[in-house]
Amino acid sequence: MANKNVIWCDSETLSKDISGKIYIVTGANSGVGFETTQQLVKQGAHVVMACRRVEAGEEAAMAFKDLKGSSEIIKCDLADLESVRNFVKLFLSKHNRLDGLACNAGMVNMDNKPKYTKDGFEITMAASFFGHFLMKSIMTIAKPIFNALNFSDSSWESAQASLHCLLSDEALQYSGQYFSQHSVLYQDKECKKGGFPMKSPNPHARDMEAAQKLVNLSKELVGIS
Repeated sequence: MANKNVIWCDSETLSKDISGKIYIVTGANSGVGFETTQQLVKQGAHVVMACRRVEAGEEAAMAFKDLKGSSEIIKCDLADLESVRNFVKLFLSKHNRLDGLACNAGMVNMDNKPKYTKDGFEITMAASFFGHFLMKSIMTIAKPIFNALNFSDSSWESAQASLHCLLSDEALQYSGQYFSQHSVLYQDKECKKGGFPMKSPNPHARDMEAAQKLVNLSKELVGIS
C-alpha cells in the first residue's frame, strides 16, 4: 500500500508530452534513477543513462524499448574524474541540447576504513559530490540541474521529487531551493513532511559565503580554472 505521506507529482506533469527533450540521469540503471529514466522515456524524452556499469545499463534499458521515447547508455564512473570528462566530451559530440541533468547516483563506503580514488578523494565524496560537480561545471550547454534527495521505501515514490524537478514548470521558479520527499529521518517536525520545495533542514545550506568557498575549493580540487 502506498505511504499516505508521499508527495506525488500531479497527473498533468506525469502525462505531458516531452518528445524531443534530452535528459541525463546518473545512476540510471537501478532504484530512483531507473524509475526516473523510465518515466521520462514513457513521456517521450531521450534519456542518456550515465552508468558506471554499462552492462547493467543495457539490461535496464530493455524495459524501455516499447515506450514512446528512447535511451542510450554512456559509461560514467563518477568516482573517476577522467571518466566524467570523457562522458561529457562524448555527450557534447552527440547532442546539442540538454533539458535536464539529474544528479542521482551516489554511494556510501560501508567499510571500516577510508577508501580513496585514484584522484585522491575519499570515495563517498568522489562519487556523490566531486564527480557531479565536475560534470555540471564542464557541461557547456545550458540546463536545469538538480541533486536528488529522496527518502521512501519505494523507488517510485522516491522518484516523485526527481520527476517534479525535471518536469514541472513550477519547479523552475525555485532555483537553488530544497526539494525532498517526506522522511522520518528529519529531526524537525515540519521538515518530516517534505516539500516541493521546502526549507532546508540544514541552516548552513543558506550560507552563501560558505557556499561560494565550497565552489571555489571544489573547482581547485577537480582542476577547473
